[in-house]
Amino acid sequence: SVALNYKHLAELIRANGLTSLYDRSSTTSNPDLLGHPPGYPILLSFIYRVAPESDTATELLQMMLDSLSAIVIALIAFELFPAAVGIIAGLLAALAPQFSWNSILLLPDSLAALPILVAMLLITKALVRSNSTSDRSSIVSMLAAGALIGVSVWLRANSLLLAPFLALL
Repeated sequence: SVALNYKHLAELIRANGLTSLYDRSSTTSNPDLLGHPPGYPILLSFIYRVAPESDTATELLQMMLDSLSAIVIALIAFELFPAAVGIIAGLLAALAPQFSWNSILLLPDSLAALPILVAMLLITKALVRSNSTSDRSSIVSMLAAGALIGVSVWLRANSLLLAPFLALL
């Protein structure tokens, strides 16, 4: 029923436009439909413009993005540990059921991880780089990481719990 809710909201966004989320008279802004963040229905509406109501296209995109998550995990590990550890981390992430099984579900759960991982990569690079270069590039990296956490929150609200911990960095 959650996936059907996402699909229904995606169709309404596709038909009425993104601004309809903020229009009180629009059916898109019905509070019953907005029980979850609107990021995933917005993504679905873009996919449905290219491949109308294609679950296969959505699943393929999710599989590709989840594969990219495994690569980003390896890149994070390469920054902090020897190359062998990075390779093992990437392989374990690629075989993890959270990415392999959840990528075929029409839910944003696994997609919300990619912006967080890219944010962690930016933060890791900024902290490693801050010892040798200017603070300006580190500040830009931290701001970009914050924006990526915001993207993740638009996909799945659970990411909002990271904000206080990341603020400590």
